[in-house]
Amino acid sequence: MLNVEFKNRTSKPIAVINFLETSYAVNGEEWIEVPKGTKTNQIKASVKDVPDEVIKAKPKKVKVTKEKHDVKSSKGDKTYTVTVDKKDGEVSGVHCTCPGFGFRRKCKHTEPYRY
Repeated sequence: MLNVEFKNRTSKPIAVINFLETSYAVNGEEWIEVPKGTKTNQIKASVKDVPDEVIKAKPKKVKVTKEKHDVKSSKGDKTYTVTVDKKDGEVSGVHCTCPGFGFRRKCKHTEPYRY
């Protein structure tokens, strides 16, 4: 077991990241170098002076919704579906079933819904 002591106060989980031939134990924004090949379950981590309410803090739930809108083609002979993805009421993605969106990942049908 490898003992690693972090200085940052955070409730984020610890991870091991391999980057440019070096391994790091990561807690929030703090990176501590560990022996190459170290696994998360091999680390015994501690954090200096962290209040219990920080450690036990629950992450905020994000409300994710999808809206679907039917739109007419420019000739008016076809109908496409624009899907608007939202996270906490903010637009996070827009998709359309028209061929133009399939090629370019944008189209005139999605413009009114873009973020």
